Amino acid sequence: MKILLNLLKKRFDDELIEILLKVKWWDFGPEKLVEFLPLLYDPDLKKYLNNK
Repeated sequence: MKILLNLLKKRFDDELIEILLKVKWWDFGPEKLVEFLPLLYDPDLKKYLNNK
């Protein structure tokens, strides 16, 4: 069985994706992750991450 997928839309632009990869959010502990997740909906996420 072969499944073809097409990317419809990126949630974040390429610059923000690069920042998120550098932050390595998947290594956060549970407390830090709970604190970080609401920021993903913040329009100023890029500004916040650039200050870290």
